[in-house]
Amino acid sequence: MTMEVQELRRGVERWTWEHSGWEERGYLGMSQIWRCPAELYDFLVDGRGKPGGRQARYCYEGYLHQRDMMARLEGMEVLNGSGRELAAEWDERFRGHTEGELEDGTLLEVKSVSTERFAVVKERKRAAQSHYEQVQMYMLYGGYEEAVVVYKCRETGEVWPIKVWAHEPTQRRLEDKARAVLAAVDVGERPVCGCGRHGVGSKE
Repeated sequence: MTMEVQELRRGVERWTWEHSGWEERGYLGMSQIWRCPAELYDFLVDGRGKPGGRQARYCYEGYLHQRDMMARLEGMEVLNGSGRELAAEWDERFRGHTEGELEDGTLLEVKSVSTERFAVVKERKRAAQSHYEQVQMYMLYGGYEEAVVVYKCRETGEVWPIKVWAHEPTQRRLEDKARAVLAAVDVGERPVCGCGRHGVGSKE
């Protein structure tokens, strides 16, 4: 019997969900440090939960484009080694994983984004704030002075690299934020939401 098209669609969606690369993290990820302290606390205490179909698709596509760009850069022979696992010396629960370095030792980060977001990055000539804060943490704990965030537009394939330099005030602010979130977890007191989307006070 010929497979029905809807059955095929559901099968592809189920396979994508199972192989999306989504992972539950029992640590505070440096790539997530831009988020609200209350949200970060909830992730650590309650977990992120299983992804929905849309989240799984975005996750799968993100890794797909990342692998593609890394393969291109490797083919160009401009990479210097593979990614590194980073952890804060003051608490190993604050961790990150870099994607690699360019041949001159510059930190490399790859991001695939929508056409709209790509246009904003290109126009402003600076990394999105969430990506900026992520690489600031990688630079702090990896000992880097410079980073390049390579943006790839998912729809058009256009590429736009953005240079980022280490900024100590930002790094210290984010490190203080990470320390505060982990301290809150240790005493079981949920931070006050700073963005207005995650409630206030402690969770019961």
